[in-house]
Amino acid sequence: MAIPPIQLYAELLANIRQVSVSAIFGGPVDNARTTAAVLSDGQTLRVQHDGQTSATMTLPGRVASVGQKKELPIQGAALASGNVTWRLPVAAVEDEYDRIVDDSLAPWSAPGLPAKARIACRTCDTEIVATNTIQTWKDLPSDNWAEMMEFWHCHKPDTKKPDTEGDDKAGTQDRLTDRGYGANGGFSAARGVGFVDLTTLLLLEDDCHRLLFSSSTAEEASLDRDVMLSSAPANLRGLHVYCPSCRTQVGYLTLRRQQSVHLFKWQVFVTGINSTAPTMAECVAATLVATVQRTGSSKSFLLPIYELERTTGRADASDDEEKVLQVWVLNSTIEYAAWPTVTLSGPAIKLLYRFVARKVAEETLDRLNSDVQEISLPRETIAAVACLLEASNDLLPSRDRSFQEWKIGLLTRWKG
Repeated sequence: MAIPPIQLYAELLANIRQVSVSAIFGGPVDNARTTAAVLSDGQTLRVQHDGQTSATMTLPGRVASVGQKKELPIQGAALASGNVTWRLPVAAVEDEYDRIVDDSLAPWSAPGLPAKARIACRTCDTEIVATNTIQTWKDLPSDNWAEMMEFWHCHKPDTKKPDTEGDDKAGTQDRLTDRGYGANGGFSAARGVGFVDLTTLLLLEDDCHRLLFSSSTAEEASLDRDVMLSSAPANLRGLHVYCPSCRTQVGYLTLRRQQSVHLFKWQVFVTGINSTAPTMAECVAATLVATVQRTGSSKSFLLPIYELERTTGRADASDDEEKVLQVWVLNSTIEYAAWPTVTLSGPAIKLLYRFVARKVAEETLDRLNSDVQEISLPRETIAAVACLLEASNDLLPSRDRSFQEWKIGLLTRWKG
């Protein structure tokens, strides 16, 4: 990729109320022919290079030069290296630096989804769920809901004394299961109800129509789910779900209890929503932030959804050297802008990432004192996330693109 004469990158550092700005000129700078200034609006940076090439970028925060043009110095070692950095204080405007620090924002939570809405494939607008089918939406609890119940209910909820010891064990287990406690407790889709988590909409299969199912690729997909299951490996616990028209993968089917379809938020469109539709990056970023909040751990492995894998365990011995993506969230509340790639500006999370052997990842997760979490996503989504991180790495100043064996990248956050 050709390097432009000027590359700009700016980041709003909300916690210290500064905007960090970097300009890369790709060679030595002539101080007399290169200038940089923040215009009187306090948010527009204009850079002139070699007297002819110019770049204009909107900063991610309004800086303290509001009302006057502020010339930025280019001097010292920057003249020879062609890499210039400025730290600019943000303007003393209420909420200027507070607008991106809300970690609770999640794309398409239940209160924001309208009842009786039509759900369609985002690629071709083919209807997946008809109008008036979903009567209500409910948010699913966090992934550690079972642990929370075990913590709060260290004694069995039902204190009724059984007649016999045998009845005690069987009866207690039945009562715990009915109330959602126990290893086999979980959520199942219900007719007319849509359950919502950070990345998917969980619906009953019968509430959807004309979906294609496959245990492998879109080309082999069929409308007949039972045919696909009969030809799939016996230990497979789910199927890929595709749009019947464009064959885009819109979700996956789980076989636990009632057949439940998970629709990816970034692959469907729900009518009647005021906010914009979330992207894949925004859904994954929300998941990473929620994982940090829930567990206190900022490191995660992104592993394929086990229900769509062809083995009941995590990985076969032959897959030990498969590379998996590990991420380490550095800052979940930044806002950035880059030039000339202005379309990627906005709130984001900043993280370290690297690829490790799957065997190493599993050994790390199995340690009792491990501080790394496991996040399950479709294989295609993990690959797409890796591509987005690589692209964002190119936006950063060269000195800020890596740390030891890690690379540094960005994922766009949901703005609501």
